[in-house]
Amino acid sequence: MICTEARTWVSERLDGGDPLALSEHLDGCADCRHFVDRTEALRRSLRFEAVGTVPDIAGAVRAHLEADRSGTWISRPTTNDRFQNEGRDGRRGHRSTIAVAAAALVAGVLIGVNLVGVGDDRPGPVAAESLPARVASAQASIDGLHADLRLVERGWNPAVPERRYQGTLDYRAPESLTLQWQDQTTYPSGTWRPNDVSLRTDGAAWVSTGVPDCRSFAQPDCSLPPRERSETGRPPFADSTPVPLELVVPVRSFTSADTATVVGEGSVAGRPTIEVTVAAAQVGPLLDSLRPAGNLRAVHPTDRVELSLDAERMVPLRLRVRASADPARQAWAVQQGYADQPGLVVLAMDVVGLDFAVPPAGRFAPPAGAVVADAGFREGDPGLDLQPTAPEGFEVARIGRIEGPTPTGVWSWSDGRAWVRLQATEAWTGPRLFGDLGSLVRPQATAGGQAYVSPDGRQVALHGASVDLVVDGSVATGTLLAVLDDLEVASVPLPPDWPEQRSASPAAIRRALPGALGLAVPGFEQPAGRLDGDAAVLFTAGAGDRRLLLEQAPGTRIRPPTESSYETVGVRGVEARYTPGADRLEWVEDGLVLSLRGTGLTRAELVSVADQLEPL
Repeated sequence: MICTEARTWVSERLDGGDPLALSEHLDGCADCRHFVDRTEALRRSLRFEAVGTVPDIAGAVRAHLEADRSGTWISRPTTNDRFQNEGRDGRRGHRSTIAVAAAALVAGVLIGVNLVGVGDDRPGPVAAESLPARVASAQASIDGLHADLRLVERGWNPAVPERRYQGTLDYRAPESLTLQWQDQTTYPSGTWRPNDVSLRTDGAAWVSTGVPDCRSFAQPDCSLPPRERSETGRPPFADSTPVPLELVVPVRSFTSADTATVVGEGSVAGRPTIEVTVAAAQVGPLLDSLRPAGNLRAVHPTDRVELSLDAERMVPLRLRVRASADPARQAWAVQQGYADQPGLVVLAMDVVGLDFAVPPAGRFAPPAGAVVADAGFREGDPGLDLQPTAPEGFEVARIGRIEGPTPTGVWSWSDGRAWVRLQATEAWTGPRLFGDLGSLVRPQATAGGQAYVSPDGRQVALHGASVDLVVDGSVATGTLLAVLDDLEVASVPLPPDWPEQRSASPAAIRRALPGALGLAVPGFEQPAGRLDGDAAVLFTAGAGDRRLLLEQAPGTRIRPPTESSYETVGVRGVEARYTPGADRLEWVEDGLVLSLRGTGLTRAELVSVADQLEPL
């Protein structure tokens, strides 16, 4: 398969397919992998809304940090309504809200910001910088909800310029959820299939139904009957059968605030709101939650999102996605079969009714008769001699064991929408860390010795002599590390052929590559590093779908271009090459050849990041 052919199959892959030939091509072609990254990329912008005088809490939080754990790598935590359920234990929610908010406050201080409006009974003034803390703490306040929804989609197909949906969302903590979209569109003929969507899960069983996705320009001939995906024996918070919890509280979309602009206050469905504009990059997980199945249209990385968040609970109540005028978007729209005009609202979602009463458990049972696959999880004894401690304020969700080639014990805890999961196995044989954190990780000192943190801070793994562990969740990295610390499992060195073995601290990279630049970018996680001989790689993740990768090695010339389209730009006082297809900047500086790639960044934003890089 050649690159041109491979890139025509990328849409199929992103829509849930996995053509074998494409996967094989991507394994051996770095440029096409970067092309996949670009199509998934969502734009990052660097704007903040000014606020008035705010309390200075930096000293108190820094004092807390100094009393906490230390190590070569310091993981930066990623940071009363009439419908209140009368049966809720208010003390549990209060205790956990404080704990989660404190972790988010630490995140704010570490990126040099002041936070306001946290820990108060009433919604206070909100800056973009305070949103992660508000969102993180709001998780514990939601045990359930029912929402009536309205969705309008424009530009999906020239013959159908607008599609309208009525929907409902029901949620019961921690991961029982139903989402229904009923297509109300009048189509040109009966050959067009309505885009009805259904997702229903009680946590243990999961069923989604919707028409298969296909390109706009192939409609309606490619329209096929709805298909169903079903699973029983589902492990807690399984990635393979995701529950769109971002529709409840968009935690992944607001782990950092570098792209958000708070523009004011408003009201939706009778509830006060915080009005935010944000790059689509940051709210990619939220946008994905709108389409658990079916063929809802795509949005472009440079589109802008206007978002209304419930001022108390941080539930998304109103969303508008506007087509941007970016030249790269125009070429993308042609490939998708769209004819969007700049400024067009291509997606509009509204909550038209909201109730925070907890729905009955029976509402989430998947329909009888569904043909299901069994994922192998059984509640009960995890089968391992471990006694994990629940995070403060959290309660047991589901505990059990996954049978299969790698028998795995699973513990999960929740506090409202917030969740933490521990997985452990005595049967892991590699060839990498259990939990698949990726080859670029951050080593982190723990009570047991050495753990490893994923670039986005959402997973922490430990390799022991007889057991391998991974902890993940919707909370700060520090909370995940605390779960490992309480287990007191001693780590052992990784096998020499595991890719994480090449992880390198900033000091190690500086020694191996004098003059190397760091990748400390406001709003992004602390970078993970790796050494490959005398070449260094740094990788960092931001909120939502944004990523940065910096490669550098000794040299005096950048390699000849392999793409037909590239531009010359100025970077750090020298001439650089920018390749739009790979979202890559390349330049030579002080005896080093550098390459900076950005997922979800425009050329101007990537140049701005490059200009601000400082030596390690």
